[in-house]
Amino acid sequence: MNNYSLKEITNSLNKDLVDNALLARSNLENKHILLTGEEICLVFPSVSLNLNLSNGCLFLTNYRLLFKDSKTSTDLIDIPVMMIELLSKKLDKIQLKIYCFDLRVVKIVFQKVTECNLLAEVLDKYLASDKVSKYFAFEHFDGQE
Repeated sequence: MNNYSLKEITNSLNKDLVDNALLARSNLENKHILLTGEEICLVFPSVSLNLNLSNGCLFLTNYRLLFKDSKTSTDLIDIPVMMIELLSKKLDKIQLKIYCFDLRVVKIVFQKVTECNLLAEVLDKYLASDKVSKYFAFEHFDGQE
């Protein structure tokens, strides 16, 4: 088992996508309120949601997965990472199907196989963590009420 936070996992994997995350941070902060301590880990600038029903940008933060529609700039997906139960790759490995504990099923289609593999790898590693203290809620809990 790994004992790394989501931010540590993404930093170790793909420098280009992490750099894209830094560039996209100001754009996301202007249009979406990030929680205290929430940081963008990965950005996928051109993905399709549910087999081309919507095109937009997918953001993975250390707390959630966000999909912003490119036409309306609205959030179509806002899934806390810990709500993800299962990942499944389809369609020659460019489609990632995400099953959530609250029974949502989301299909994300990527432009490149490497992007699909990267997101699946990052989420697999993070969700397999045996160290609860690395999860967002525990990393930012100060013990005071």
